[in-house]
Amino acid sequence: MTALYFCVVGLDMLRSLDDVDGIAEWVMRQWTPNGFKGSPDGSPHIAMTYTALAILATLGADLPSVDIRSFQRRGGSFAAAEDCESDVRFSYCAAVIHKLTTGAEFFEDPRPYIESCRCYDGGFGLVPGAPSSSIPTK
Repeated sequence: MTALYFCVVGLDMLRSLDDVDGIAEWVMRQWTPNGFKGSPDGSPHIAMTYTALAILATLGADLPSVDIRSFQRRGGSFAAAEDCESDVRFSYCAAVIHKLTTGAEFFEDPRPYIESCRCYDGGFGLVPGAPSSSIPTK
């Protein structure tokens, strides 16, 4: 899904994007009520959901509702998928999904968790107490 995202955005920038309907149909075949799979054999993943919605938005397609609460953990953080690690990168994905769709609800407000990842230098670590990193700070 991520590779497709970069292809779609690149072709769109070049004004060379063809078969928009076919691309949107393939992306929608990866949809589940809890998010998008990265491939037909995959399971819902918050980063794949983020990129799938970005693809559909780029194509001008309708965006489905997504229940991302299954990705949220106690304390407001988000995990990549069931039984996976959680860090601030996935909170960013959840925030974008929440902004793009009307059906994305949170169990807990994620902002306190995100703030707990802020470091003394103003950057953000991947998890609370971790040193700041360019990955979540950008």
